[in-house]
Amino acid sequence: MHVFGGPYVGHLQASARLTSRARVIVGTMGFVGVWFAAYHLANTMPYIMVHGGLLTPLFAMIILGLSGPSVLASLFSWEPLVAVGASTYALYLLHFNVYLLLHQYHVLDKLHLAQFDPWISYVFVILLAVAVRKWVEHPAQLAIGRWWKQRQAAKAERCAVAIG
Repeated sequence: MHVFGGPYVGHLQASARLTSRARVIVGTMGFVGVWFAAYHLANTMPYIMVHGGLLTPLFAMIILGLSGPSVLASLFSWEPLVAVGASTYALYLLHFNVYLLLHQYHVLDKLHLAQFDPWISYVFVILLAVAVRKWVEHPAQLAIGRWWKQRQAAKAERCAVAIG
């Protein structure tokens, strides 16, 4: 039985009953462990070890640290971070192509901002993803939700007419 995979982390969360201070300690240890592995061990570890679940216990520690009331959780509830978190799907879809377009067409060179690259590219792509989430993705989700509710109501009405 693998403790750190699947639904077991949820069971661990329910049974751990961590105090706010313990959550901060566990979460911080998880973040430090992931940082250390990413910046100091990743180049020397085989690919399968990094992407095969070796770091899962560290991510479980992060989840436990953030899953209840604590200083660590309040840091991540900062509104700009929440907006970026809500925009991750748009970021996933856009980041590679937008980054390539910025560099293929030398946009930063033309704007005399190349000295700040790659950070300015990262900021631009993140802000674009937040804008796409706000003005495209979220309105589309609401429209699809309304359409689905109308469809279900019409379906229920047809069933009621057919029965009655």
